[in-house]
Amino acid sequence: MAEAAVVYATRTGNSRALAEHIALALGTRAFRIEDRVPRSGLWGYVRAGFQASTKKASPIGDPGVDLRTADRVVIVQPIWASSVVPPIRTWLLAHASELVGKRIGLFTVSKGGDPELVRKAFESEFMRPDVFGHVMESDTQAVKEAACARFAEEISGGR
Repeated sequence: MAEAAVVYATRTGNSRALAEHIALALGTRAFRIEDRVPRSGLWGYVRAGFQASTKKASPIGDPGVDLRTADRVVIVQPIWASSVVPPIRTWLLAHASELVGKRIGLFTVSKGGDPELVRKAFESEFMRPDVFGHVMESDTQAVKEAACARFAEEISGGR
């Protein structure tokens, strides 16, 4: 039976919460792509933005998601410098061949960055997402949950 796979990277935990909401709506679980580069504090924040803007990949702990049975793959990430974040970039490069033919969803969260720039960066570097969603960190919990539910329904083709 076809299923969904949800992967995410997070620095502060915002993407984790969203990935878990989406995964719950899809009847699966969310898998964290562990970023092995220290990103806490001010210097971690600066390093994150610099590496994202210069299209760097970073060492990761791959969650080992079995993509063979997945027909939909959801990627959840924060917005760093309007770019694909380094741990997501590493994961995408490692799993590019496994993603061919799957319905791809990209969901982002930001403090104020333009989500459309991230969608375009994702598309130019990797692939066009079939579904795209975004919330602001400042949105209420109800707004975030509603956005995740709409996204999950759309990635499932309205099922």
